[in-house]
Amino acid sequence: MSFNAEELKKAGVASLASPGDNPEAKLKKHLPVIAVEDGKVTVEVGHGMAEDHWITAIWIEDATGKVLEKVELKPTDTPKLVVETPSVSFTAYEHCNLHGTYASAPFTV
Repeated sequence: MSFNAEELKKAGVASLASPGDNPEAKLKKHLPVIAVEDGKVTVEVGHGMAEDHWITAIWIEDATGKVLEKVELKPTDTPKLVVETPSVSFTAYEHCNLHGTYASAPFTV
């Protein structure tokens, strides 16, 4: 997969504010969870990883849509992104190969 955030968001982005037709259980498995500790931001997704169903990418964008950091994942990877804490507000995104793209609420450090 060649990472392209705009392509991954093209079919729509689900979030708590805009869940679409996603049941709450699906949102819980797909929404990126952000933690900040010791100068690092960790974005995790509570989603299993299997050969036929996995998180393909996790990334963070600033308010202008610029991708600040990203990780592309394989089914054998842990769905996690760890980066230095950005100096700007950001939103975390993840893309599931079966269920599309999900976003966190905007996050300010």
